[in-house]
Amino acid sequence: MEFTYSTPGEVKENSWGCPSEWRDNYTFEASIQLSGHYRGRSAARVKCKNLDNQETYSFALGAFFEAVTAFGVSPGGKITGKWTFRKQGANYGLYPVVESA
Repeated sequence: MEFTYSTPGEVKENSWGCPSEWRDNYTFEASIQLSGHYRGRSAARVKCKNLDNQETYSFALGAFFEAVTAFGVSPGGKITGKWTFRKQGANYGLYPVVESA
C-alpha cells in the first residue's frame, strides 16, 4: 500500500495543524445504525454508529446510497455489510465493500 504524504505509523500535521497518523486501510464486517446527518462547507454527510464496538463513522452521501442499494436497510436504520474507509474530497469516511458477481 502506498501512502501519499507519509509512511505507516508516521505522525504529521494535517492542513488544520492537527496531528494525523497514517494507518493501513482494512475491511471489516459490521452492523451499523444510522444516527443522523450534517452539512459541512461543501458536502452533506450521514452519521452512523457501529453496533459491535460503538465507534462512530460518517458517510459521504454517494457511499451511503451505495450501501443502501447493496445491503438494504433494516427497520430502525440498521445496515449490515462489509466496510472499509475511503477519501472523498477533503474527508475520509466509511465505504461499503460490494463483492462483484
